[in-house]
Amino acid sequence: MKRIVFDTYGGPEVLRLEEAPIPAPGPGAVLLKMEAAGISKPDYLMRTGAYPWTKGILPFYPGLYGTGTVEAVGPGVSSVQTGDLVFVDHPVVCGCYSQYKIAPEGNVTRMLPGTDPVFGAVMTNYVIAWSLFTQVLGPGSGRTIYMKGAAGALGSAVVQMAPLAGYRIIASASTEEKCAYLRSLGADHVFCYRQTDQKEAVLEATHGHGADIILDQTAGPDMSSQLAYLAPLGTLLVYNYLGGAENTGILEALIAGMAKCQSLRVFSFHYNDDKPEALKALRSEVFTMLHQGKIKPHIFRAYSQAEIQEAHKALDSGAFTGSLVLKF
Repeated sequence: MKRIVFDTYGGPEVLRLEEAPIPAPGPGAVLLKMEAAGISKPDYLMRTGAYPWTKGILPFYPGLYGTGTVEAVGPGVSSVQTGDLVFVDHPVVCGCYSQYKIAPEGNVTRMLPGTDPVFGAVMTNYVIAWSLFTQVLGPGSGRTIYMKGAAGALGSAVVQMAPLAGYRIIASASTEEKCAYLRSLGADHVFCYRQTDQKEAVLEATHGHGADIILDQTAGPDMSSQLAYLAPLGTLLVYNYLGGAENTGILEALIAGMAKCQSLRVFSFHYNDDKPEALKALRSEVFTMLHQGKIKPHIFRAYSQAEIQEAHKALDSGAFTGSLVLKF
């Protein structure tokens, strides 16, 4: 079989294709013939050595999640059988960029018959988005959520799922092309944050009220400036901090606007690491939405294993909308 590996941390050039024997599943494990794998920000973080829980593990076989067909099962496996299409999410070990992969039974979830395996391969973003709406924020009841830089994989999921949770969605992107994409997904209000001031745009879209929820992927030194367009009793929810740590004194900014009673929350999907039943329920709901056509991931491009360096160059550039996929 062919698999992708890197022996040192760095840019897309460290990724290479190698031959390896097809493994056999042991007790409690499943052998998957991979159909597709998501190419996402965590893969970048692993490739560059930025993820603490994968740093120092070399050689490393990337690919955090994807879909595959069960080729064989080890002793004791009962939840899946040969021929089932399954979703696999295998943190730390990863390996979904391989033609065949071994995974513990607990890391695979059977998908509904007829599901497109390419769409299924990027479902983690939708499970995260649904977790944000159901576990953290609760029913929207007409409230407004704003997300900057929403044209990526997670943002696309948030924009599509916000109406399903009862939210009105305001979204922004870095280019007019990406803004057009967000409008095609059904965002209620869209603007280019490089051309329009965020505070003015969000307040205009909410008739001066401000966004009830601001979903912040960046944090960084300008984090507290968002409080100027957060609604009274609103919530600033930080998921990721791609801009680095906040160091401008968020506490002082909160005190200055005390009359508005802003709320600051942080969230990581690792909240569900020790909650297998909650995670199983989330996946079941999202996979059902996919099967019913309520959500439809946008695949910007599907790459072959031989094109993996090109795929990661696109990932690093951010010059895409929706999701990138490795297709076998």
